[in-house]
Amino acid sequence: MRYKGRTFVLIMTVLLVGFFIAVSILINQAIDVSIQQLQRTMPPVFSINFDADAAIELEQNSLSNDIELFFLDRELVHEIGRLSYVSHFDYTKLYGLSGFYQPYWLEELNMGCWDEFEHPYHTFRVHGVSRPEVIYIESGMYELYAGRLFTADEIQPVVLPEIAPALVSREFMELNQVPIGSIVQLIDFNAFYLPEDAQVPEGGFTGMYWGETLWNHPYSRGKDIFYEFEIVGVFEFTRIRRGSPTDLIEHQSMVNLFFTPNWRVEEIIRNHYDAWLLWADVFNMHDWEGFDVEFLQERADMITPLWVLYDVDDTMSFKEAANRILPSNWRIDDGLAETFRPIIETTNQLSATISRVLWMGAGAMVIVLTLLILLYLRERKHELGIYMALGERKIKVVCQIVLEVFVVSVIGLMLALIIANMVAGNISGFMIEAELLAIPERCVFHWPSRLEMIGFGQEMTADDMLEHFNVSMDIRTIFLFFVVSIGAIIASTVIPVAYVLELNPKEILMKARVE
Repeated sequence: MRYKGRTFVLIMTVLLVGFFIAVSILINQAIDVSIQQLQRTMPPVFSINFDADAAIELEQNSLSNDIELFFLDRELVHEIGRLSYVSHFDYTKLYGLSGFYQPYWLEELNMGCWDEFEHPYHTFRVHGVSRPEVIYIESGMYELYAGRLFTADEIQPVVLPEIAPALVSREFMELNQVPIGSIVQLIDFNAFYLPEDAQVPEGGFTGMYWGETLWNHPYSRGKDIFYEFEIVGVFEFTRIRRGSPTDLIEHQSMVNLFFTPNWRVEEIIRNHYDAWLLWADVFNMHDWEGFDVEFLQERADMITPLWVLYDVDDTMSFKEAANRILPSNWRIDDGLAETFRPIIETTNQLSATISRVLWMGAGAMVIVLTLLILLYLRERKHELGIYMALGERKIKVVCQIVLEVFVVSVIGLMLALIIANMVAGNISGFMIEAELLAIPERCVFHWPSRLEMIGFGQEMTADDMLEHFNVSMDIRTIFLFFVVSIGAIIASTVIPVAYVLELNPKEILMKARVE
């Protein structure tokens, strides 16, 4: 080209604006990929949420009683588990028992020393399972370190045995020197009981109220109920512990637990609430504020269903199919989305800002290139007039101009993409880190979700996102960049093309002769 100065300016303009477009696309693509990778670090596990509004509507329409609204039919858990999206499913019951065993303490929590307790006992979580394949192990949250899993006969015995099988953590086994095959005892402390020779009047004692009169009654006493477990397997927790108090407490709890068949947990819960019901009968406390007989009777039947998917990409399809099966007062929850919702919201805000920069850059490219091309054409006006006066068709002249602009612009775009790929990582790293570090940590008193309470999920931190954040150029990124950029270039030639088509070669030559 003869107009080297204008060509250089055009290349530099395309390079500069193209650089901002390329960086914006690279960062946005990196954010999307990082979020997807972050989500895949968590198992695609789902449970249910109770829809209070739907329950009220069902109750008003007399379609169900109060108790039925709160309890999910176990057959529905199996029906949803048979969907093609589901790899594993189960339902669990959860209870806390105490034991004279050394628990697993995290020094970061500063929970004190074991020797400081006069009567050292600790509360251990007891998680029930209804299938031999323990869903926590199948989902990769735990690994079987030693021993075995449950058998079908242990999960559903014909006659309930006195000793239930259990899986314990490697830490519990090593701290307490209880190898596989050992029998351990856990205790439900101070459950109400009535002596065999007790003389209770018909209808229970009257005039009782919550206070010293009740507490000092000779029959107001409790006993410890012992439950025995045989260790058949040892698991190891695979989740990495984090530094926040919320996650450390949850991590510690998920090591100090026993897995055992649901029938044992149901037995424990039923015994506990039967003791409460007996207490209410003896002391005529059914009208005591907060005492709900029906709820206590049905509490042992409450379950928490769990479904693990083959692929997180099937989430929406699974939720739609499962919600069609569930009663309207129950809905499939959002899985572990709450675990990293703050990170997603923060990166979405950053992504929206970068998207605005992207479209502003495209708009700026259209405006600036339009002005440059027009200026470029005005300088070549006489040359174009000669071409057309000699019989050159306008459309051919237009094509030649567009081709020249396109070739020069592509050179600038390629340079912009190369430079952007080299520096986008550092630029985006600073931006992402600044945004993520501004996220406030969840307080210790954060109320966990249902899945977090039963052991799934882990608080995601800024370091997790930065670990998965990687700016890289792939075919999709290159394609999107050139689509946006070339689209802007084509748009910028619309007015210049119209300008060329309006040129009159005779007038151009006449003005040139006069000048």
